Amino acid sequence: MTTVIGDRDAATATATTTDVADNCNDLTHSEKDNTTAQWCNDVAAIVAIAMCKEPNRSEAFFQNVSCRCKDLFERDYVVKVINNTTLCPTYPAHLFFLKGEKKATDVILCPNNVEGGNMEEETEGEELNLNELMCNAEYARCRKRLPCPVIYFNNKHICRSATLSIPQEVYGRPYLETISSFYNYLLGGVTGNEAKKDEGTADITDSEDVSECSDNTDAKTDADDDVVSSLSSSVNEQNNRDDNDDEDGDENEVEEEKTKEDSENGDKGGDEGDADNKVADDEDDVEIIDFDNEEEEDMHLLQTKASCDTVQKYRQGDIRLLQALGVKVVFDLMVENKKFKYLFYVSTSEKVMGNMYTEFNLAVMPYPGVELFHNADTDAFDSNNVKHDWDTPEFDAEGSVAHVPALGIDFSLYKEWSLRQITDNYLRLLIHYAGEKNSDGILIHCISGWDRTPLFTSLMRITLWADGLVHTSLSAEEMLYLTVAYDWVLFGHQLHTRMKKKENIFFFNFDYLQFIVGEEFACGLAPNKSLRRGRLTELRQLFMDMYSSAKSMVEEKQRRATSGGWIGWLWS
Repeated sequence: MTTVIGDRDAATATATTTDVADNCNDLTHSEKDNTTAQWCNDVAAIVAIAMCKEPNRSEAFFQNVSCRCKDLFERDYVVKVINNTTLCPTYPAHLFFLKGEKKATDVILCPNNVEGGNMEEETEGEELNLNELMCNAEYARCRKRLPCPVIYFNNKHICRSATLSIPQEVYGRPYLETISSFYNYLLGGVTGNEAKKDEGTADITDSEDVSECSDNTDAKTDADDDVVSSLSSSVNEQNNRDDNDDEDGDENEVEEEKTKEDSENGDKGGDEGDADNKVADDEDDVEIIDFDNEEEEDMHLLQTKASCDTVQKYRQGDIRLLQALGVKVVFDLMVENKKFKYLFYVSTSEKVMGNMYTEFNLAVMPYPGVELFHNADTDAFDSNNVKHDWDTPEFDAEGSVAHVPALGIDFSLYKEWSLRQITDNYLRLLIHYAGEKNSDGILIHCISGWDRTPLFTSLMRITLWADGLVHTSLSAEEMLYLTVAYDWVLFGHQLHTRMKKKENIFFFNFDYLQFIVGEEFACGLAPNKSLRRGRLTELRQLFMDMYSSAKSMVEEKQRRATSGGWIGWLWS
């Protein structure tokens, strides 16, 4: 029986679950039908669309992609589906919480609760608690990209997120969402309140209760139609789009301009706690104004306190969510302490908010942004000869990683490393922590968490799979589908923008696999040299073939759109 948690409207929840089931056209796996060629063609279709435009994750095509990812997860894990209606617009429509490996379902390994310790069996109340924590942390991080578990291994969750948001975003984003909701309503869309009904507190449904797929042939035909129509419209649509994201983690310019004055006065040049105090001090200065009566003054004081408490509320919610997921170590890939853009700060980080995040072990691992991956998909690109310029004043984050004798790496020398070396050493560190015999969960983030973050979460998933430690039932083509679709596209990687700027970090992720076939990159729990090398080599080659196919699809559509005038455009 389907269990819906935190939904105020049972009828709405039932409808939502039914919609999910209806979209799961390819949920059931058949080894005979899903050949290597078909899986790779399906991945190419996903990538081709993402090359042309930002995917709409609520479209039927991507709903189907999400369901196929769910099927792949369910091969080896007990899965809970989190329906992400309004929690985060740049996260997948369905988040998959891996409760434990299927081979150990007699004792399901769940995340730690807030008070500590492992929950050996869940109850409805504990599920409700997890969902409430996710909602309570909604605005704590940039773009609402809250901590989300994506890999389950060695009795721990490996999570991803964006960095911490500034107070101005915490205050301003709800108002921007209200304005956007009203605008959509005027255009005949769904209002924010109606969307909230579907969200509840991000309802979770039992994976085994979602109905299986209908006829695969019909579903495949519909999916192909979606690909063709999406590619046809996206080429001309994208020609009129502005470059909205200059680099990983850039905040929305409208929001930034709206908050510019507040940021300069309240957040610039100090840590987050100082910024909050300064905002409070500025508001205290206003209180010297003579009020007409005591009631008016009391109301003003209450409003001031409520504004300050809002930031702390979401900060505490973020911490409790991390605790519930068992996270003990935070890996920060930012090269800045606080992201500075357009003359003001647009984000902060745990490095600055250390007084609140003292219970977590913080590993500061500055890693270059996407601009260093320029032309990474060309033969001329050699990651061993590419280095980041650390002398730029805005790159003020100082690396801080505890010494790990087993690795023999001096992480204080990171500024001397090439792109290949810094990627090698950081990946080895992450794999080492994942393989430790404890239940300490891991959080990885950069700024927005959709470029450098998926690079490392995808590499971790692939390398653990190559060692036969995770997703043990998946073939190479199925692993390619899962990591491309889920780790990259559905989690918001701006592939169309990166392709236009030739910042090919996505391509680098898979081309880099040729350099990590050695046993030094294997997890120490079960290294298998021949298995690892064979799997990584096969996966890389499958990606190269798929990537070439996707680019050919896009180029053909562009050729049709530009060669035949309006007739060619209609034909494309």
